[in-house]
Amino acid sequence: GRAHGTHPRDYSQKLPKKVSKLARKSVLSTKAKESKLMILEDFTFEEAKTKRVKEILDSLKLDTTNVLFVTKDLDKNLILASRNIPYTKVQKAPEFSVYDVIHSHYVVFQKSAVQVVNEVLA
Repeated sequence: GRAHGTHPRDYSQKLPKKVSKLARKSVLSTKAKESKLMILEDFTFEEAKTKRVKEILDSLKLDTTNVLFVTKDLDKNLILASRNIPYTKVQKAPEFSVYDVIHSHYVVFQKSAVQVVNEVLA
């Protein structure tokens, strides 16, 4: 062994809740100003078909560019259907990542998810 070897350390830092809330508001308003934030009626998937997700993206005239779906509840079939499309992510409304919103070209919200986000950010 070594006399004074390396020790595993945790360098993560806690972010204050107010700063986190402000970051979410800021990134969503930026996407809205750029017209890259879309709100759809609530939709559910009976079966996990990538074709259905592709149809939604085509109807919105979004290629398979970086798209983030934000839903009220995690729909297992939506996750399974979208994971075959590159750069497509699905996240739950109150816990969506600011990093993922910044790095996605388009953000697609379900209508019920918008209400949840409004309650969280209010």
